[in-house]
Amino acid sequence: MLLPSFGFLEKLVLMEIRGLSNASGMHPDPRLYKYAWRVFWRGSPVDGRAFFDTPALSTKAALELAAALDQRGEPYVIYNRRMHRRGVTLWNLKHPRFAKVTFAPAYDDDPDPSMASGHR
Repeated sequence: MLLPSFGFLEKLVLMEIRGLSNASGMHPDPRLYKYAWRVFWRGSPVDGRAFFDTPALSTKAALELAAALDQRGEPYVIYNRRMHRRGVTLWNLKHPRFAKVTFAPAYDDDPDPSMASGHR
């Protein structure tokens, strides 16, 4: 994983790269997973691993921030984390892999705004 670094942002400027994605692909069914997003840019409060302790953004807020930064020519790196949603009958909750999983709200209970794709 590419760690957030203010120094790396300056390298992006020198390479004339505005935005870089370090996000993993999104599942096409927004009812199965929720994604927590973070956009690292010059206005971020901290860099390094501490950045991942900053509040996450919704899909819509993260993509809007990335678009605004792109329009201003600001370098950024976008990250996401996938979380299983509650209420999905596909998950065998008795399986050991779910023992320590923190679930996101069920899709219908998610207060985040929806994108055209349905992702929140």
